[in-house]
Amino acid sequence: MSKFIKLASLFALILGLAASCTKKPGNDTETLVAPTGLSVGALTAISAELSWTAVNGAQGYNVSIDNGDAVAVTEASYNVTELTPETAYTWKVQAVKGEIVSEWSAGPGFTTTARTPTPAPTDLTVGDVAATVATLSWHPNWKANTVNWREMPMISENSAIIGIVRAAFADPDGI
Repeated sequence: MSKFIKLASLFALILGLAASCTKKPGNDTETLVAPTGLSVGALTAISAELSWTAVNGAQGYNVSIDNGDAVAVTEASYNVTELTPETAYTWKVQAVKGEIVSEWSAGPGFTTTARTPTPAPTDLTVGDVAATVATLSWHPNWKANTVNWREMPMISENSAIIGIVRAAFADPDGI
């Protein structure tokens, strides 16, 4: 019996030591909560402002649009660009701290607006006219993000090209 008690005591001692050396699940890993308060702010035909409540302890966030590749950001917002007008999108975000990531949080879906039509110019005037050149001017009626130049042939009544008209136009959406 003494052998049995010694063996049982040794077994209990081993179990006790093992238990004190083993980290219990959940106590040895740091976790991050998933972001909350997800919302969509300003929408245009080609962009959307996404935001969420900052997660305590997060160093950054991963944002995925339509389950595409994640984009790493450092703030609790992301201005996604290069979207397609009048298109529905989904998005999600997760908090990141080094190798630790939270679960994904799905944001509310959004649809980009219609492309803003370029308003017709006003105050069109014809200035100097020469044999092969004409000067045109106008008020564009918009704030341009981009300006492009086009060259168009000037054609006479008998369909002969008599010169080139150079005109500038702008696209308010920048696309």
